[in-house]
Amino acid sequence: MKIIVKNVKKGVLETQFGNGNLKNNSVSFPIKWKKIKGAKSYAITLIDKEASKSLGVPFIHWIAANIKTNKLGWDFSFQNKDKILQFENTISSLIKNPLLENLSNEKQNDYFVGPFPVESDHNYELRVYALNCENILENSNYKKENGLFFDDFQNLIKGKVIEQGFYTFLYRTKYTFELENLIENNKTVEELNKGLESNNIYFYKDNLKETIEIFSNAFYKENNNLYLKDFFVGKIHNNYFHNFSIPLEFKNIEKAKSYVITLLGNAEVKTYGVPLIFWLKTNIKADNTIIKIKSEQINEFNVDSTQKFHYVNTFGTHLSTKLASEFNSSNEIFRYIANSYGLIKIPNATEKDGIYTLTVYALDEKIKFEERENFDVINLGQVLSKIKSHVIAEGNVQFKLK
Repeated sequence: MKIIVKNVKKGVLETQFGNGNLKNNSVSFPIKWKKIKGAKSYAITLIDKEASKSLGVPFIHWIAANIKTNKLGWDFSFQNKDKILQFENTISSLIKNPLLENLSNEKQNDYFVGPFPVESDHNYELRVYALNCENILENSNYKKENGLFFDDFQNLIKGKVIEQGFYTFLYRTKYTFELENLIENNKTVEELNKGLESNNIYFYKDNLKETIEIFSNAFYKENNNLYLKDFFVGKIHNNYFHNFSIPLEFKNIEKAKSYVITLLGNAEVKTYGVPLIFWLKTNIKADNTIIKIKSEQINEFNVDSTQKFHYVNTFGTHLSTKLASEFNSSNEIFRYIANSYGLIKIPNATEKDGIYTLTVYALDEKIKFEERENFDVINLGQVLSKIKSHVIAEGNVQFKLK
């Protein structure tokens, strides 16, 4: 599905659509896409996964459904708020216990929140879904007045997607950190709107044509849902979380030089307002006809003290202290899973209908980070920035926990 954003020039969204002041409403930018035969409505999501560079988690900017047109005008989110169904974003005041509590703002409940990268420029993911229904709430138990979140959206569109489109753009930061203070960087509008080189505009290289089919005996089907076996959900042992990672198999993609695995979950989004990152694995070798990722035991006996980089999940960030409080513990409880596979259930936060998305990216190169004398912490945002324009195939598995 082709998506067009006229205010994106050479891969960069015009700076006017950013949310420079979170106390004021943002203005959503115009979007249009090809009409899809059989579609009765459309839905869109706008997510900043690279927010994890500074925030430790992705940021949900906009989710909307029941859209009856293939063209959204300027400020569509606010001007048409009574004509479409909008879901809660990351700064909604309806979030029970926000991880990013200092950003909460009731004025922006279920509206578009503009880009607001602070430490660097970010790439944003825009998806458009063509649906076979006019109202995704029809014949469901979901109520708008209770607040609708990303996990609800994923469940509501299940089995209703005819086709979907993907679009990415860069938004340049207006700020910089000096002595831990956020100040404007004094860049001109021309500098903030400057386009990208042609080889770095798109997330996928040469248009994504191949899909990676992922196999694993860690999953089982029940009532039209895919579930992960409890064996692969972390447990506390001797005051620390231990885990077994998910074993995976997939066919090697021609021209692939390496693979990256990510695992994100929305089971806690009602409580925290954000998806959590549970696994980040990079530079998987493309050296066999079938790529096999063996299950690894994550505990104190399997710590690699020679590694130069820590590829951290959300439990390896500054948010770990607040997350550990749910277990009446310090963040030491996450010591062994923080830079490895870390899928766990969190008391009073993990919802049983939450959806987890495991993604495998095939790359046309191995990703490299500069080495320093000490350990370097690498997060999801940094990895996604690195692999942009090098992804030649992708595969996804969505599942739930019992």
